[in-house]
Amino acid sequence: MKTLIRLAPILFVAVLMPAAPVVIEVGLDREISTLLEARETLRKLRSADGLPDGATVRIDPGHYTLDATFELGPLDSGQPNAPIRWQAAPAGTVTLSGGHVAQTWETVSDARITARLPATVRDAVVAIDLPAEGIDDLGEIAQRGNPGMELFYRGTRMPRSQYPNEGWLHIADIPQTGPRRINEGLDRERRFDDVPAGRHHGRITYDGDRPSNWAEDNNITLHGYWTWDWSDSFQRVAHIDTDTREITLAEPHHHYGYTRNQRYRFINVLEELDAPGEWYLDHSARKIYFLPPSDLQPGEVTLSLLETPLVHLNHAANIELTGITFEAGRGTGVLITAGENCALIGSTLRNLGGEAVTIDGGRGHTIQSCDLHELANGAIRVSGGDRATLTASGHRVDIQSHPPLQPMVTDRPIRRAHRRRRSCRIPQPHPRRPL
Repeated sequence: MKTLIRLAPILFVAVLMPAAPVVIEVGLDREISTLLEARETLRKLRSADGLPDGATVRIDPGHYTLDATFELGPLDSGQPNAPIRWQAAPAGTVTLSGGHVAQTWETVSDARITARLPATVRDAVVAIDLPAEGIDDLGEIAQRGNPGMELFYRGTRMPRSQYPNEGWLHIADIPQTGPRRINEGLDRERRFDDVPAGRHHGRITYDGDRPSNWAEDNNITLHGYWTWDWSDSFQRVAHIDTDTREITLAEPHHHYGYTRNQRYRFINVLEELDAPGEWYLDHSARKIYFLPPSDLQPGEVTLSLLETPLVHLNHAANIELTGITFEAGRGTGVLITAGENCALIGSTLRNLGGEAVTIDGGRGHTIQSCDLHELANGAIRVSGGDRATLTASGHRVDIQSHPPLQPMVTDRPIRRAHRRRRSCRIPQPHPRRPL
């Protein structure tokens, strides 16, 4: 007997699962513990298969110190639909720091120093030896811009010792004698004694006798609005003659010169270390003297060190930085040069000596939902596009306020904002005092 077997047709369906980007996990306790190691791993993977689906570098919470600028370029770039994402893990804070956490503070035992400190604070001032902490670069206060080394206590910028602590002094006079007239001044603006505003020979005079109490080895800087109330600068003191009450200023001089009755203050004077939070940088001894606002515990003070940007996207494309805190650099937080379609999203940029973000050229870069505060030199500077052909850059800075503002595309710097931003939040500005 024959048995008939019928075979039913079978339909095979191939289901294409969506590809997922490569994930690299970085953490202080992981096999890949630094951003440099993660970058090298990405480059090897990219060289092998091109990373057609992109990649995500997930960074564990922690404090990551940068001794040099972390740079990403063409070798680290993604594709329009497959970006390379560097992002903080969901829980905790990822901090990229250009600073050094100071550890070894000591009471001041040098009698020559204690004799110069105000009697009311002598027992409270502490000192740290910078070479012993591995710090050789003390930095310099720039005339405009870089504030040099800064000190942050529990995340807050502390001021250098200064006089006066509040308010300003005013220039008593501008001596019109000397071997060389440095600035001719503005002839149409003659405020005092028929002298053009800004005309000077490199010296100003002061009222009172306060500097007579100061030692000559202070490395003093003056911060002032020297001729116009919209133009300030930091001027290094070359010499103070307490007999004539004249201050000789070092070059370069302020662009608009110096004018009687304009406001200024002294900065970095050991004898004026008298207010909680103030600090003094002794260049010759390479020490810092600090009057902490409260009990000082190890690890509560950070000193800014890195002069160059914390992160540089240099001719990079399709890279995203998300949820990261950038802090304690002497310069810019994030610099984007040329390239295209890079984004800084949901990040915090604070306690920086330069600008938070600089976009220099390129196309289609985005800054979105970031918090920017405690910036010595500005918030965001954006440039791009082709002026000759009127081709737009397509850069986008997502700023929202009350009432709402349109998203901004610009090649002009954003120096300060005067309303609270929700998306890219820039808190209310304070008087310029980056020291």
